[in-house]
Amino acid sequence: MAQINVRARELASDASTTQHGAGRLRLLTSALAELADRGGADDDLEARGVVLALLAEEDPSYLPEAEDVLSSARQNNVETNWISLHLVDASYIAGDYERAITHAREVDRSYFEGQDLRWRSVKVTEILAASLLAQGHLAEGLELANAVCAELAAHGSDIEEWLASPAELTRQVVDMIGNPASERAFAIGCEILRTISSSINVSEWFSNSLADAITDALGKCPH
Repeated sequence: MAQINVRARELASDASTTQHGAGRLRLLTSALAELADRGGADDDLEARGVVLALLAEEDPSYLPEAEDVLSSARQNNVETNWISLHLVDASYIAGDYERAITHAREVDRSYFEGQDLRWRSVKVTEILAASLLAQGHLAEGLELANAVCAELAAHGSDIEEWLASPAELTRQVVDMIGNPASERAFAIGCEILRTISSSINVSEWFSNSLADAITDALGKCPH
């Protein structure tokens, strides 16, 4: 049976809700120190993978080690969805969109929905959509972006209790409009941004700077 290191998991959980920076790094470093020797009988592979993936959000040089632990966890039939989920974020933050796509496809969304964490599932879909669009996979990116927007629209006024702000997807489509790779990319960017804007109140959900960028981008789109 896989070992569970409660203290390391508590520190990792605290870090996951802490803003990026020195405080978060201290929590993650402490969590890593709590774990037993890597590969030993008492090694909590799930916790190690999550901690390393969270560290990779701060420093992408941790990505290979986190992925190596992910592989070991799979080989040992250890739960990997949390590791993969944080690797999606880390890869996207690093601008490694193909890596983000790979890890996002490996996340079992039903796992999080079964834990009443549907927002996690939707966030993975959002980052997958943004990554696909960044890599020029426009048709699938559009399809998944529309699925995210449908989730946004479905919850109406109670959305903040259900979902996280779709900032990654929004920034990606704003960039597609401002720096279009093709006419089709520009058109799809406009289509998605219009749908986002009609699904949520952007002035409530985004920073002033991003809300202003949305307004500017929409002004470039045909009416």
